[in-house]
Amino acid sequence: MHLKTKSNLVKDAQIEFGTFHEPIERVNLIDADAFPSFPTPKWFKNIRLKEFQAFQGGNEDFFFNIALFNAKVSAFAQIRIFYISTGEHYIYEKQLFPTRLNIPDNVLNSQDSYVSKSLSIKIENKLSEGFIKVKFQASQFKGMPDVEGEIIGHFENAQHIIASIPFAEKKYIRC
Repeated sequence: MHLKTKSNLVKDAQIEFGTFHEPIERVNLIDADAFPSFPTPKWFKNIRLKEFQAFQGGNEDFFFNIALFNAKVSAFAQIRIFYISTGEHYIYEKQLFPTRLNIPDNVLNSQDSYVSKSLSIKIENKLSEGFIKVKFQASQFKGMPDVEGEIIGHFENAQHIIASIPFAEKKYIRC
């Protein structure tokens, strides 16, 4: 499968804002010059960078959100399920040390995971082969049913829309 891609999101130390119709090979936000008038070391930029991978979906019966989030001062792995017909809402979450998560800088060919005895989220990014797979399980959460599943998104014929949006002047977010 040939997939046209955009190589980087940051060019000449500036984040390119807008919408793109091809996946980005490397979301290199760490290369952005966040403070142009002040030389900023990479370790400082890294501690300010918030990174996550999240997937959501559902049908007429339920809605789910599965996320791995690293804010560098805190992190979490979470499975959230909302049953529409009953109004039941379950949140399976583990607070983590930020070093436990290493969010990849692309979805073309990478992996991301958090695995423990009671909560597991494994993300296989293979957009270069036309799919992304998410496997998850949660058990032994007091008062909540055990859950597990696998979701595969097939994107062979998808039209990609990627947005890079400034939320305020000189403020950036990675999606």
